Amino acid sequence: MTTIISEATLRQCGTDLGAALRAIIDFGNGGLPRPTELSRGWKLDQTLCTRLCGALRNEDPLNVLYQMPGPPSIKELTAAATRARVDVSLLRNVQDQLTIYEALIRRVGGKKSNLDTLVGSRVLEAREKIEQRSKQSIFRGMTNLYGVSSEVAMTSYFVYPSEAEGRLNELAVYGSLGMRRLRPELPILVGGRILEHPLESSDSEAREILHRETVEDDGYSIALKQFSTDPFPSVEVVLDEGRLLYTLPGDVGGSYEELTMLFASIDRAAMGYYRTDDQPSGYFGFIPRNPSKHLLLDMFVHESAWQGVEPRLEMTRNDAALFSQATPMDRFDFCENVQFLGTSPSARSVRWVPRYSEMLEWVHRSQGWNPSEFRLYRFAVKHPVISLRYTIYFDLPEAP
Repeated sequence: MTTIISEATLRQCGTDLGAALRAIIDFGNGGLPRPTELSRGWKLDQTLCTRLCGALRNEDPLNVLYQMPGPPSIKELTAAATRARVDVSLLRNVQDQLTIYEALIRRVGGKKSNLDTLVGSRVLEAREKIEQRSKQSIFRGMTNLYGVSSEVAMTSYFVYPSEAEGRLNELAVYGSLGMRRLRPELPILVGGRILEHPLESSDSEAREILHRETVEDDGYSIALKQFSTDPFPSVEVVLDEGRLLYTLPGDVGGSYEELTMLFASIDRAAMGYYRTDDQPSGYFGFIPRNPSKHLLLDMFVHESAWQGVEPRLEMTRNDAALFSQATPMDRFDFCENVQFLGTSPSARSVRWVPRYSEMLEWVHRSQGWNPSEFRLYRFAVKHPVISLRYTIYFDLPEAP
């Protein structure tokens, strides 16, 4: 039966294998040789020497193990060391440590990449690299399959006092920037919102509302044409069981132009100041529907709301329950986190959203708000995972 590999075992392997390899490539100067020196002297591949020397420069044995070349490459090194007449006892020590290294790899399925994943879960820097490579691969694959990609998928939430006593409104600005249709014949979901309060309306009325000049507090969205592609693309609107969905129909003409589409809506009395049995948390979520290079999820919370409450992040399967009902099996543990950026407008710009500051100014001006009255919590991700639900929770305080 396979046993769990402890961190102590991984550290011991990294320590012993690293020490053994350092001993055989010591060219007499008391330190590691340069990769080019090792490559020329022992007639080895430059890439192998660069990777090996990079691994051995680490002081942390987990980083040594993570960056270490696989067993076949180490065997090439020991063969070259044998030709260079390195001391037999040092070579024997490398062979002993290589045997332990190979046994460790067999315990995780026989692949060095599996060992890297295991080690990377214990080393933040390594873990971030593994996750980023994996998410980038998903992005590339989904771009090919979906036939669409965008530079940025964004949602900016504003939480502020409602006219309803004890309640807070929610204004949301959301959409895609720099979206390119690689397969124009396919329809694309470009936006949508869950309506917290059921509305009685038809699809045709929802389409008319989409082109209003001002955003009202009725839960319906308008197109922010001043921040979108001009003219605004022909979007189909579907009202479906409390959801507003916006789609681009298939383009038989085959247009590959880059599109930016932003929408805005207000949901009145969306949440409360204090915890209730029905609503223990205020939550803000985003489910990426199309491949994007960046995800921006900003939460602007009015100074009167939730003082002293820190947000928590959950990444779950899309069909997982909200709040505490989501099980550990539903959740994903990635390196991302939520940043608190304070109340200064100067801290809010985003390099990869060119007109973001201008858009925020429009929101505050249209609502008559003072920007410094809102504190900002930001969640930003490179290559967000399709259909994963990213949710920021504010666990609400008890009523006084």
